[in-house]
Amino acid sequence: MATFRFGEFEVDVERRTLSRDAEAVKIGARAFDILACLVGNAGKVVTKDELIRSVWPATHVDDVALRVHMVALRKAISDGGKGSCIESIAGRGYQFVRNVSRIERPISDAPDSKKLKSALPAVLEQVIGREAFIKEATELLGTARLMTIVGPGGIGKTTVALDLARDLEESYDRSVFLDLAALSDGSQIGPLLASRLGLVVYANDPLPGIIRALSEMRALLIFDNCEHLIEDCAEIVERLLGAVRTVTIIATSRETLRVRSEHVRILQGLTSPEVDEAVNDPHSYSAVELFVRRFEAANGNLALDVHDDLLHAAAIVTRLDGIPLAIELAAARAASLGIRAVYDSMHDPINLLKRGKRTAPQRQQTLRATLEWSFSLLSPNERRLLEYLSVFVGSFHPACAAAIVGDWITGFEFEDAIGGLSDKSLISVSRQDKRLRLLEVTRAFAREELARSGNELLAQAAHANWVLERLGAAARDWTSVSTPQWMSSYGQLINDVRVALQWSFDSGQHDRALKLAATSHVLWTQLGLMGEHLRVLQRAVGMIEGAISLEPSAETRLRSSYAAALFHIKSLAADEEAVRQFRKATLTAEATGDQIEIVRAHSGITEVLTTHGRYKEALDVAARLEDKFGLIGNNAVSRIGSINQHFLGQFEQSDVMCRRALEAGSGNVRSTQTSGAGYDQRLMAMLVLARNAWIRGDTETSLSHSRDVVAEALNLGDPISTCVVLAVSSCAVYLGMGEFAAARHHLDILKEVASRHSLSRWMEWADGYELLFPDSGARELDFERSFAESTPGPRVEGAVAIGGTRVGTRALDLALSGEPGWCRPELLRVKGELLKHRDADQAKRLFAAAYQMAAEQGSRVWQLRAAISLLDVSSPQDRASAIAIVDATIRSFPERLAPAEERLLSLASTVHSGLVPSKMLIATAQPDLPRKAKLVSV
Repeated sequence: MATFRFGEFEVDVERRTLSRDAEAVKIGARAFDILACLVGNAGKVVTKDELIRSVWPATHVDDVALRVHMVALRKAISDGGKGSCIESIAGRGYQFVRNVSRIERPISDAPDSKKLKSALPAVLEQVIGREAFIKEATELLGTARLMTIVGPGGIGKTTVALDLARDLEESYDRSVFLDLAALSDGSQIGPLLASRLGLVVYANDPLPGIIRALSEMRALLIFDNCEHLIEDCAEIVERLLGAVRTVTIIATSRETLRVRSEHVRILQGLTSPEVDEAVNDPHSYSAVELFVRRFEAANGNLALDVHDDLLHAAAIVTRLDGIPLAIELAAARAASLGIRAVYDSMHDPINLLKRGKRTAPQRQQTLRATLEWSFSLLSPNERRLLEYLSVFVGSFHPACAAAIVGDWITGFEFEDAIGGLSDKSLISVSRQDKRLRLLEVTRAFAREELARSGNELLAQAAHANWVLERLGAAARDWTSVSTPQWMSSYGQLINDVRVALQWSFDSGQHDRALKLAATSHVLWTQLGLMGEHLRVLQRAVGMIEGAISLEPSAETRLRSSYAAALFHIKSLAADEEAVRQFRKATLTAEATGDQIEIVRAHSGITEVLTTHGRYKEALDVAARLEDKFGLIGNNAVSRIGSINQHFLGQFEQSDVMCRRALEAGSGNVRSTQTSGAGYDQRLMAMLVLARNAWIRGDTETSLSHSRDVVAEALNLGDPISTCVVLAVSSCAVYLGMGEFAAARHHLDILKEVASRHSLSRWMEWADGYELLFPDSGARELDFERSFAESTPGPRVEGAVAIGGTRVGTRALDLALSGEPGWCRPELLRVKGELLKHRDADQAKRLFAAAYQMAAEQGSRVWQLRAAISLLDVSSPQDRASAIAIVDATIRSFPERLAPAEERLLSLASTVHSGLVPSKMLIATAQPDLPRKAKLVSV
């Protein structure tokens, strides 16, 4: 086989490697085949058909697959702006345009002196994804004499050690590989090493003879699979290093040797996507690349190019923690069963991954054998602890592990067992926060061992109790700990919550299951897993009647959480059931005198009332809470009062309530009384202040409040509060002002957050806003469809107030049928605009009523719009006074006009002489939030 060179690059066709200045360049298998074909025909035009036949000889693919790999190839061999190495020849194909030199390797029957001095097994396949590790290890061995490569079974320690040794062996007189896995006794290590060196040693201790032989040469020794003979290995290695200064040793083990001058390198899994990560380029992960290579080799080089198959491959390697042995076994199974079948079976990776290579050692022919080998080396305490730790999902602190093992192992014995599992690479330890984690395949194996041990019930119950304790701490920290800190402490707990709930439900531990469901609502809501949470709550609420010893407080929280989830996820269709559950929660709380839960349930009822435009009724509920509970209900009363007084058009009273709410919530990170199931107190006050300022014509004040409340909501990271802020305030304010660029920006965020977290109620708000943009092309029928199932309330009122006559009479009549005090002047004006061509007198009366009502409310925006409409229907003799009214209204604005009012004024000035457009147009309010950064925590 030949090697091709061009510029700084070298292509070794036999070894299938691409390098640049001796540095390996990562490239996909198909991209390499394309490159080999092109450089082998450098200067010639290779047609697309010829390339496809060369790269995919047994498969039919279209030009798309070729183009995808061509893009990756061009990127890999880019030479810093000097022009492309590969040119597309229109209508013909591709041509490699750089000068290429070809180097043929000589073929000789003579003995290879290199082979004579080397006893290294051949590495049959290209090593994938270990380039950086091998480079760093090579540099380290320039000064160090002992390096131990540590990692769990199947991680690829032997493969990496051999590849590393191949790179180093030119610097040594002898390279010797010792596979210790086949040895059962440490006394066999010396004789094995002696035989590999070609020595005949008759003494009981062969080390002196070995030391004499090694002293005469520079030797590289590889001690592979040391873990089961760790003490004997450590002794021999230490004696060799102490006696021979010309020897270098590479050891592989699942735990360190713990000898002087040892340099430990921990081998991690290959790079793979995170769980639930959106994968755009599967080939960018080395674990996926290994899967593809092994799949294609097992499938007769049948290409793996279908994007969905690559996504399934990415999910498989993620589930396998990037462990090369597991990936190779999975790829082989996929070649025979199909990728989708393997993907669907990943709930049981241990039993799925059987039938490895016949030439592999017996312990590596199945993943189960590898794990059984590791398990057999553990002490009794280490075995039992590993079994218990298998109940954790994700990472956990050592203190959490201690909490579930009970009294059977404590103190130094516990520390020794944890340390032993870590030393043997069965537990990985985070360098940042010292959290512990079992690899997924190790966990699955240990769970099977736990079931066989008879301790599963004890371990699962201890785990569920631990989860309950952590959930209690999460709830206590909710109002006082920042979102990043809170998420760091409790975000990963959700996987353990799922496991504990599933076990409690399935094993008949219903009281414990209900308690878990009732206590976990803070976590589900903060993580935005509302849809999944609702399913848990539905199952739990259905079991309440049969529960034996469920505490009333747990039932109250369950019902309130269930009602809140129904409200946000199911929207109007479930509002009746939500109110029924809130009322049941109230009865349970009243029976025990739990005032906080009573206030919480009543707050939920007012949420539904407000949504349906029953603002006065919501205020009545708030008044009763304040009369009955005083300060305990103050936060909830302030929130309920601020928003409902705003919707009734009582802007001054609303401001007072907003200030109360801000003051009450100033000391907490989160000020909601519902512990994540509802709205944040402080954010609600801020969004109401933005709306109040908009309608009063305090344009810049409104924009300032809007920017502040959105920034705070996104930084807080609560999906429900974020949607409320965007839907009820920001989108309405920006659309109402005519700031369409800012409105579009905030609407996009609303749609993203609401859809990601299955919050149907807020998606409905977003869909309605979408129709209000001037370029939407929406007609009256579109609005009728959007509000077909709606009741009077803020959503329909806002649409008519912002959209005007475009929205049509049905939505207008629906809005007027409620209590729309905040926008009634504008609704009356819109009604007049719809009537003015049929009944000018009635329209004039409506405009006048709208103007008077707006003036009494102090809603200058509606007042100016009504004044312009009055001018439009004024008689010639009344025009001067009508213009004066418009001018006086403009002068009453404390700040400059928003674009919406400025456009109305400009339009009126083209019709009515003597009316001069205002120069008070504000600069367009560009959204100033870095969207990507702000969305991270939502």
